Amino acid sequence: MTDLQETNRGTSVGHFRMFIGGEWVDADEHFEIRSPATEELLATVARGDVAHADRAVAAANSAHQEGTWRLTPPAQRAAVLRKVADRFAERSVELTELHAREIGATIRLAEPMHFGAALPHMQYLADLTDRYEFEQGGARWSARCSPRAECGANRSGSARRSCRGTSRCPWPSGRSSRRSARATRSSSSRTSTHR
Repeated sequence: MTDLQETNRGTSVGHFRMFIGGEWVDADEHFEIRSPATEELLATVARGDVAHADRAVAAANSAHQEGTWRLTPPAQRAAVLRKVADRFAERSVELTELHAREIGATIRLAEPMHFGAALPHMQYLADLTDRYEFEQGGARWSARCSPRAECGANRSGSARRSCRGTSRCPWPSGRSSRRSARATRSSSSRTSTHR
């Protein structure tokens, strides 16, 4: 059993908890995961509530503010992703069987399509993290310069004018983008009809 998984008392059925703020957290209520083919109880999962969601959001915000992962160099991030992929591969037979039982699929279908497809994606993302040329961070994004408030989602247009064309607001104006796309299409159609 892992930290994620416990055994329900008196049974061999696994129980899965939530990971919030660096701790494994259970809930008073649980979801039952049953096989659609046999209705056998396969596992139970902690059923988080609003308080759990609030705690998770606060933990995520705190982690972002601390910047541990955000400031980790890409090569180190890639190494972490590769470790996750390796651990995933080590347990692939066990997890494929569990997944097949959970959704009522055959192993032949679950292994390459439902479960197996995740592993090459993880490896690809780890490799991409290693070689991608990341941009340097600029000014922090704030509510003062958001896609909705500053770049075309508001109807007044005043906020849109305040940041259009400046480095403060990287978001394109939805309205002007649509106009530009329409103009390009109509220009193309006029050109094609006059040939």
